Amino acid sequence: MKDVCSSRHRILIPGKTFLVGEYLALFGGPSIIVNTGPCFEFLWTFEESDEFSVRHPFHKDSPAGRWLNRVRLPDQWQRGKYVIQFHDPYVQRCGLGSSTAEFAGAWYFDRWLARLEKTSDWNFSGSSVLELGDHRDQIVPRWSSERFGSQKFRDILDDYRTVTPSGSGADLISQIAGGLAVWDGRIDEMRKFSWPFSDLAMTLIFTGKKLETHTHLATTSPLDPGVRSEMIEWVEEAVQAFALADADRLTASIRGFGKVLHENGRVAVHTAEFIEELENCSGVRAVKGCGAMGSDILLVLHDQAATFEISEFSQRHGLRIIAKNGDIWQTGLEIHDGAEL
Repeated sequence: MKDVCSSRHRILIPGKTFLVGEYLALFGGPSIIVNTGPCFEFLWTFEESDEFSVRHPFHKDSPAGRWLNRVRLPDQWQRGKYVIQFHDPYVQRCGLGSSTAEFAGAWYFDRWLARLEKTSDWNFSGSSVLELGDHRDQIVPRWSSERFGSQKFRDILDDYRTVTPSGSGADLISQIAGGLAVWDGRIDEMRKFSWPFSDLAMTLIFTGKKLETHTHLATTSPLDPGVRSEMIEWVEEAVQAFALADADRLTASIRGFGKVLHENGRVAVHTAEFIEELENCSGVRAVKGCGAMGSDILLVLHDQAATFEISEFSQRHGLRIIAKNGDIWQTGLEIHDGAEL
């Protein structure tokens, strides 16, 4: 067995953005989430000690902090100081899934300890923890109770809900899956796509005006069932668009879902103003705000040739381009044991 004292461990978790399905996911409804690099990094090392301790940078009331407070004391031979670090490449909290990335890392760290205790096997690596493949050829593939590593898929989602009962978990499991992840909580089904369009580009722009999701949801009235049904129809249209590589169908579904959000007071004022300006830019085919009230991220679907116009818009308003379709992180969460920090 490799000496656990000399091992270094790193988990990569991509950033996430709801393309369509925000608010719906809270009711278990379908959503499409795009996962992009650069990735969050969850790292830990082991230092020899007679005592067992876990040092981490997370707030005690965060999902990761709450989970790590439950970490069980290992056997005597595994005792020591476990030092956790977390690197956020975006620096600012901009709705890209830092909280769920922290929890995913904490959950796998806990599983790593449990694996050591049971098997004395330090190696927990995997370049792609969850293999779903690209489902463009299967418009309605079923995926229930899929296993990754040595655990059922449902385990991490159920555990997450014990520390964040109000969270849907859709973003968490999409970051594990990677790519363009389609999650339907009503039937526990996951689908995964790559970007299939040669003539349509995607740009994600950070507005700099993040709205705290949990605070917003606590003060917002629930969606009317009729509104939810309309949203579901648009999400299902978007899924078909990815499956059939139909760019026009995707842009129509993004505009349709965005319109429903706007009509039901789910679009921040600054986002609505940005959307109106971008829609008048040459080559732009659809714009939608993403996240709570669409406040923090602008999703822009545009012709490949319109890259200059999008960049000029961002510079004019002092906004930051977060990712493009070329930054989609297809492999999802990755575990690397023995990695250099």
